[in-house]
Amino acid sequence: HDELKPLTKSFTDSLSELGNLK
Repeated sequence: HDELKPLTKSFTDSLSELGNLK
């Protein structure tokens, strides 16, 4: 499932950005 890798990375990046906002 190589297609899930970019989605997972984007999702993780989004979580990281939300964490940085806190």
